[in-house]
Amino acid sequence: MPADAGAAPTTAPADAPSDAPREGGPREKSVSAATPTAADAGAQPDAPIAHPLGGDRVALLERSVAATAAGLSAHDARAWRTLFGPLSRDAGQLATELLGPVIHVPRHPLALARFGFPSLRSAAGLTRGRFQDDEARALFTGLAAHSMLDLRRPVSAAFGLVLGTFAHALGWPFIEGGSARLAAALAAELLEAGGTIEVDRPIRSFSELPSARVVVLDTSPRDAVAIAGERLDAGTRRALEAYRVPSRLVGQATTAGIVPRRLIPIFRDRDELASSSDLSREVNAALDQSSNLIVICSPRAVQSRWVNEEILSFESKRGRDTRIFCLIVDGEPNATAIPGREADECLPAALRHTLDAPGASIPGKPEPIAADARPGKDGQPDAVEPSFRSRRWPP
Repeated sequence: MPADAGAAPTTAPADAPSDAPREGGPREKSVSAATPTAADAGAQPDAPIAHPLGGDRVALLERSVAATAAGLSAHDARAWRTLFGPLSRDAGQLATELLGPVIHVPRHPLALARFGFPSLRSAAGLTRGRFQDDEARALFTGLAAHSMLDLRRPVSAAFGLVLGTFAHALGWPFIEGGSARLAAALAAELLEAGGTIEVDRPIRSFSELPSARVVVLDTSPRDAVAIAGERLDAGTRRALEAYRVPSRLVGQATTAGIVPRRLIPIFRDRDELASSSDLSREVNAALDQSSNLIVICSPRAVQSRWVNEEILSFESKRGRDTRIFCLIVDGEPNATAIPGREADECLPAALRHTLDAPGASIPGKPEPIAADARPGKDGQPDAVEPSFRSRRWPP
C-alpha cells in the first residue's frame, strides 16, 4: 500500500521564507519548482496486492484476472474469473457510474447491474459463498476491509468489488518518491490556479471564512454542526443528529449512562430568542424536557444574557440533579480572577457560582464538568471523551 498521503503537501526552497509563521496569522505554503505535476505517472507493480498468510504462503492479486486465478485453487480460480472478469472488462463504464452522484440515471445499466447484485451482499457472506480456500478469501476480505465497516453488514462487499475491479483494470500505482509528492503536485496546481493554502488555522465558525459560493467541510458530523452552527437548516441538523454511533461504542456504560445507537435530539435556542425579552415558552419547555444542558463556553457566551439565564433556569428546575456539560472553545476559565485577563473569561457567571437549596446564587468557584476543545488542550477529537471533573455542591 502507498504511504499515507496526509503529510505536509509541499516543500519550499531553502531560501524561501514563505513557510515561516507570519506575525498574527496562519502560515501560507509555497511549492518548489521541483514539484511534479498531478499527471505524473506512478510506478506500476506487477502485483498490486499481496496478502501474507503465514509461513511462506502469500496470496497475490495480479494485474491480470487470469494470472490471479492461476495462483488459486481450481474452484476459487473459476469463482474469481466469474466475479472479476466481467467487472474488469466493464471498468471504464463502471467508473462513470460509481464515481459520480449516487442518485443518477445510469448510462450503462447492464454493467451497473452486474456490479450491483453481488455488491449488495456483506463481504463475509460473499466470501463464504464464492470461495473455499484461504488465498481467495484473504484477498477479497483484505480489499473489503478498506471500507472500515463491519464485514457482516450488507453492501460491505461493494468496497472489495470496486478495489479489486480497478486493481485488475488499472492497477494500484505507487507514487515514485513517496505519496507526499502527489499531495505536493495537487497543492502546486491549486496555487497555480490562484488558490491559497493555510495551515495551523483551526476553523470554529463560518464567520472565520471568507465569503464564498460553496464551502466544503471535510469533517465529522459533530464538527460540521459546530462550525456551520446557525447556517444549518432544521433538516440538515436532524440528519446530523441521526448519525449512527460506531457499533463498537453502542451499549458501553459511561458515567452519563449507556451509549445509545443514535445521537440524542438537540434543541438549539438561537432562533427562539432573537426578539424576546425573556426566555420563551419554547425554550422553557425544552429545558423542562432536557436531561442535560451543553454550554458552549467562550467570551461571547459570557456576554450573553440569555446563556446565563438558561443555565440558572436549568439549575433551578433540576437542583442537585443538574447535569451541565461545558465545551470550552475559546477564552480562559476563571479569567475574572486574573488581573488584566477579565475579558478572556469563558465561563458564564452562572457556572462560576453555585445554588443553595432554594435556588439562590452563592458566590464561589465550583468546577463545572468540562471538555476543552481549544488548541493545545484536549482538542476537538479528544474533547468527546474528556477527563470530566465533578461539579462540587455546598454541603
